[in-house]
Amino acid sequence: MRAMESMERAEPLARHGVIIGKFLPPHLGHFHLVASAARRARRLTVLVCTLRSECIPGRLRYAWMREMCEALGPHVHVVHSTSEVPQEPHEHPDFYAIWRDKIFLGAGAASAAHGGQAGLSGPRTADTALHAPYAAAGEPSQSPPLRSDEPVPPIDALFSSEEYGWPLSRALGCEHRPVDVGRIGVPVSATKIRTQPAKHWAFVPVPVRPWLVKRVLLYGPESTGKTTAAQLLARHYGTVWAPEWARLLLETRDPQVVRIDDIPVIAREHLKLEDALAREATAGVMFVDSDPITTSIYARHYFDGHCPPHIPLLGDLRHYHARLLFTPEVPWIQDGQRDSPEGRDRLYVKFREELDRRGLAYTLISGPDYEDRIRQCVAAVDAVLRQPWTPPPPDAFITADEAMMRCAGEG
Repeated sequence: MRAMESMERAEPLARHGVIIGKFLPPHLGHFHLVASAARRARRLTVLVCTLRSECIPGRLRYAWMREMCEALGPHVHVVHSTSEVPQEPHEHPDFYAIWRDKIFLGAGAASAAHGGQAGLSGPRTADTALHAPYAAAGEPSQSPPLRSDEPVPPIDALFSSEEYGWPLSRALGCEHRPVDVGRIGVPVSATKIRTQPAKHWAFVPVPVRPWLVKRVLLYGPESTGKTTAAQLLARHYGTVWAPEWARLLLETRDPQVVRIDDIPVIAREHLKLEDALAREATAGVMFVDSDPITTSIYARHYFDGHCPPHIPLLGDLRHYHARLLFTPEVPWIQDGQRDSPEGRDRLYVKFREELDRRGLAYTLISGPDYEDRIRQCVAAVDAVLRQPWTPPPPDAFITADEAMMRCAGEG
């Protein structure tokens, strides 16, 4: 690492450096690459190259990289490139020429060896003017247009941590400046993170955590030990848990006064709280004490079967890796906000019926002994953590406001 720092001090600043990558997903090795290049270039273009077929939507990867790079300075420009181009040299005889043009278009400039500037305005994307049959656009680019009065210097350096950096830099007509090619400084890869994110969680950046964290949802009626279990599990795994937002609301007012108008607020604010806490997850798992299905069950229970119609639909937009349903076999404890033992039994039946109706898998946490119930939870969570990570549906974690608007239109 010290040798690399000495090399950085000795070399002249590049006028315009470029980085390309899939960032599938972005990790701290990518950030190390970009941060190193940002110190070694007056202008740096980071080209986020995505395909429709990839397991993480390109719009998310672009947004994550923009957030990660914000602190590096205004000279770092993150660009979303969505053109469908060959991924390996054997796929097309003009492979490097295709990528050369893609990079020139995305960066808004060529190298001096290829005529200098490629253009000063227009969308910062490589979706057009590519070799057939690769001119078809992929998903829409999220990149803002270049200012027409913003001068773009010629590309004179390609920064990469991959072996392809040498042949690609020759095609670009610029210098190759390698960064941690052997991954000695930051020993991680996107493949490792996709396969076992929990094992490599220390390398997962904050913006990416909500997408990769395994969310365990706890279901059950009042006074079943569910909330205490969420707290204990978070402590056991060294991570965060999302409490019921409704309980936080009731702590500020008479707990016996809940209005039907409160239900959408409770649903929306809980999702916001959950997603905010997912960014703080310090392990590859987090625990969630409520969801829109829970909110809709309680609404129907307390308001004679009524619930705003879009609230149950919100449950279809959320993705959880495991669900634990707590049975009402432990002693009833009144805390000032709870209903009654009989109401608890009725609610348990409603939880089980709703999960079965939706075809959602769950693990029963049962028995009268609290410690044994925690052991059951740990066994279930350990099993989830051993499973390989699978990508959630593309819209599983749209913002709470977006989800509310979408479901309100369908409800």
